[in-house]
Amino acid sequence: MYRTKPPLNVTRYNLTSFAITLNELTPGLKEMLPPTDSRLRPDQRHLENGDYEKSNLEKQWFYKPL
Repeated sequence: MYRTKPPLNVTRYNLTSFAITLNELTPGLKEMLPPTDSRLRPDQRHLENGDYEKSNLEKQWFYKPL
């Protein structure tokens, strides 16, 4: 057995700093993404920024029954 060190920056989902950067919108990337890319979802952006209330409000609006 081996033991790992606890992460330096504790996140809600215990992601590493590297894993968090994989979903980051870098300059120039947004123009190349299809409109369906999940990185463009407002609820996803709010969640990643730690604003859970705004994220929930976005999802409630999106999934509102017709």
